[in-house]
Amino acid sequence: MLSLPLAPAQSGIFFRQQLELRDPRFNLAQLTEIIGPLDVEALQAALRQTVGEAEALHVRLIITDGMPHQVVPDEIEDFTLRVIDVSGAPDPVEAIDRDVKAALATAIDLGRYPLFDIQLFQAGPARFFLFQRIHHIAFDGFSFFLLTQRLAAVYSALVEGREPAPCGWGRFAELLDDDAAYRTSRAFESDQQFWRDYLADCPEPVILAECMAREPIPADVSEQAIAQIRLSSGTTRRLRQISERNGATWPQFMTAVMAAYVARLSGQPEVVLGFPVTARVGRLARNVPGMLSNALPLRAALDEGTSIIDLLGAVARQSRRVLRHQRYRVKDIRRDVGRIESDRPLFGPTVNIMPGLNSSPCPGRP
Repeated sequence: MLSLPLAPAQSGIFFRQQLELRDPRFNLAQLTEIIGPLDVEALQAALRQTVGEAEALHVRLIITDGMPHQVVPDEIEDFTLRVIDVSGAPDPVEAIDRDVKAALATAIDLGRYPLFDIQLFQAGPARFFLFQRIHHIAFDGFSFFLLTQRLAAVYSALVEGREPAPCGWGRFAELLDDDAAYRTSRAFESDQQFWRDYLADCPEPVILAECMAREPIPADVSEQAIAQIRLSSGTTRRLRQISERNGATWPQFMTAVMAAYVARLSGQPEVVLGFPVTARVGRLARNVPGMLSNALPLRAALDEGTSIIDLLGAVARQSRRVLRHQRYRVKDIRRDVGRIESDRPLFGPTVNIMPGLNSSPCPGRP
């Protein structure tokens, strides 16, 4: 059994969870729709292999003298996929949605093993939903990408009668060692100086809820309508084309839109948004599932004469600057600027663009 310290990213989550053990905010989840005939036994085998290869999914948290650390067992316990048939329900998708929402409203106990739960819902003869829920202390969004990519490769090999290719992931301990080495390096010192300079004379972040409280919600508008909106495929395609023509990415475009919205709502000429990053630099970090993700402040200045194209270019430039220093933890930034004990946040709204997985058109291929 290998005993390891918590990475700084994990440590922050652990202590925040201790403030409210039933707080479900650290649920990291993914629901993937699979359309077409599915070999459930092959998926079970593929999941067993893939989950077994992801060491971060098998850590046990241990408290010694009041301080947490994690151990990776020498032998991984077999994983069994739970299959839940809801095809007989009046509305199978509604039944799945109800179960998923109930799971997401429940915190995963950090004292339990394992720190994840995976279920397969069957909504019809050729319609399935794979639901994965993992505590954020073990995984981040990039790790979900690695896990899904590997699962698809292993499953495809099994249904085609081939031996899956060897897993190319590095060891979990190497990921932690790499992160620890960064924190004693010159790169860490350089990043620290960057953030001190970057946040000099930084305005107070806009709290969106405070701004919206100033204007009452119209009686004919529901809270749900304010909370979410679904863009049509045509609108999304046109917006993506605008960002591409101006040398920006889709996340940068959406960040620029949010910056314009927050500035207009608050009246401030400069806003500070939350900018989620993978915090993975180098081949090793990008090839090991685990928890490394970070959220950093991103500044965006504009005035009445700033067009959305001008703002898009500014946000793209700021994004590139921040990404060069993305490994520096937000907790360290708060300490450096004297906000470690402050109730005021370091940034306002966070723009988190999550790449989705489309329903699979290939029979039996998740």
